[in-house]
Formats: sequence, C-alpha cells, structure tokens
Amino acid sequence: MNHVIRQAGVIAFLRNSSTVQLCVSFKPRKGSWKIPKGTVESGDTLPQTALNEALEEAGIYGQLVGDPIGTYDYKKRGNIYRVVIYLMQVTGKDDDWEEKAIRERHWLSPKTALHCLRGHPVYPLVERATEILASQERVRDAGQTPAGLGPAVPGPLSLAYDRQ
Repeated sequence: MNHVIRQAGVIAFLRNSSTVQLCVSFKPRKGSWKIPKGTVESGDTLPQTALNEALEEAGIYGQLVGDPIGTYDYKKRGNIYRVVIYLMQVTGKDDDWEEKAIRERHWLSPKTALHCLRGHPVYPLVERATEILASQERVRDAGQTPAGLGPAVPGPLSLAYDRQ
C-alpha cells in the first residue's frame, strides 16, 4: 500500500488594469515548468504550506483567494502525493528568495503559462484558474464588484496522475 503525502501549492496571479499574469517557475537543471508547491510540515495547515511554498520557491507573497480550486494526485518513489491548489493574489515579491539558485520565476500570460505547463498534472487546474480569473474580469467589465471568488468557483476539482 502506498503512503499518501499531503502537499499544498498556489496558482499565483498578478492583476493590473488590463492584464493578468501567472507566476510559473522554471527549473533549468531539469528543464521543467512548475507552480510553487510542497509538503505539509507537521503542525502546518494546507493554507500555511501554500503560502510558505510561494515564498520559498518563487519569492512571492500574497493572499489566498477563496477555497482550494482543486486537487491532483501523483505517484513518485512509491508514494502518492495529494496536492491541494489555491489561487493566490500576489501582493509583493522579493528580489532574492530561498530557492532562487534552482528556480527561475516567470510572469506569463495565462495562455503562455498553459503552454509551458502542458503535460503537468496541474494543467487542468491552471485552465480552471484562468477561467475563474476571466470570469472575474467580465464581472468587473460589466461594472459589478466581485466579492472574492463568490459563485465563480464551483466545487473543487480532483484529478489523479501516475507519474514516475
């Protein structure tokens, strides 16, 4: 029987008056694109872990918006990792961060972020985040003020992947 390891991460976004950008990190040594995520340490909550990983892996901080938008599972080294994903509105960024030597921080349009993350198990959740953020824009454009994510976020999405 496989051991389930809990993880949490963020799909981090910056919004200005006309655009939304997503934070995606690149690991040059592996040639892989990722979002900030990591293992829940003893005594930490899922939201604390998500915020901590954003700061450690990408040097960004901010506010989680709403409940988790979904989860995905993946297998690695005989374990199952269950990752809970939150949307995070970025309120600041550091020039130096703990994992800067191994991770590059990139600000990408949602379309480009999706292209870079194609094949990654978080891809459907980034698609979902993009739809949520676009629906918020439509509400703003209509002259309304969205409250958090409100009804734009249906229940969380759960996915499972087998990646060795």
